[in-house]
Amino acid sequence: MGMYPISSSLSRPIIARYAVEFAMKLGCGAIVHTANQSQNSLRRLNGSIEQLGFSGYYGTPYEFSALTREEKIAGLKAVGLSSFQARGVSGDANLWCREFESGSLDNPEAFCVPDGLFDWTAESLSRRFSSDFAIRFERGVPVAIDGIDMPLVELIEATNLKVGSFQIGRYAGLEHLEKGEKVLEVREAPAAFILMDAYRHLETAVLNAEVLREKISLEQLWVREAIEGRWYDELRTAAESFIASAASRISGTVEYRLRQGAADVCSIQAKNARYLTDRDTWEKAVAAIRGARRLSDMPVVTDTKTEMVAA
Repeated sequence: MGMYPISSSLSRPIIARYAVEFAMKLGCGAIVHTANQSQNSLRRLNGSIEQLGFSGYYGTPYEFSALTREEKIAGLKAVGLSSFQARGVSGDANLWCREFESGSLDNPEAFCVPDGLFDWTAESLSRRFSSDFAIRFERGVPVAIDGIDMPLVELIEATNLKVGSFQIGRYAGLEHLEKGEKVLEVREAPAAFILMDAYRHLETAVLNAEVLREKISLEQLWVREAIEGRWYDELRTAAESFIASAASRISGTVEYRLRQGAADVCSIQAKNARYLTDRDTWEKAVAAIRGARRLSDMPVVTDTKTEMVAA
């Protein structure tokens, strides 16, 4: 919905794929996970396992029974696992994003995010980094920050640290459950924030408006398939083909000036760009072309008839 980057939705198909491969290797008849009914992981894991062709039983006991957080903590404590008492929320973290839900974040009408949840944006460490930030893309892929080429994983890690140190990339928003209910989730994703913002500037510079409009609608289709647990279905693949085709034309650099809680764009340099760098000169050139066409279409009056000058 344009509110926050998806994250754990992207890891569930990977988890499911490894689970199915491992289960088939060992000849297992069941794959059991622990997602509950208020976690979208339930349908994402189940959907991926089904699409991957696993023929045994799969699912979670929490789909048919429910335990409160307090009951889970008590059960774990009874078998000697007491450290889980300190976890006031559920968390999920990967390279792209860290997200939190439940516990003290249950009620969207009254919630407080503990400072201790945040890592990349935990406190202002901007004095460790320059406020200038540049990201370069080649054919749709980020390849360098601040003029230094990096492998993608290292680039994302470095971007999380630098951009996050300015406390950029925090999100709070409602997530949609299968039957339309909503739950609150809090995220921090500095690299996702700045990379997606820079990419949008570059593709806007290069692609025509109609391609951009269609791509935006297909982005939401792609996201919907991912979050609804249909990663391995053909619709997501088809949407991704369009997006990849457009991405192959996206090369250039976007420069920012970082400040507390914000990133200000100060330069967009795109390869094969459609933007104007000298508007006055462009307007004069367009006016000259249109003026010449108008003159060529004007009627010529003679003594006997009116003739049209061929364009």
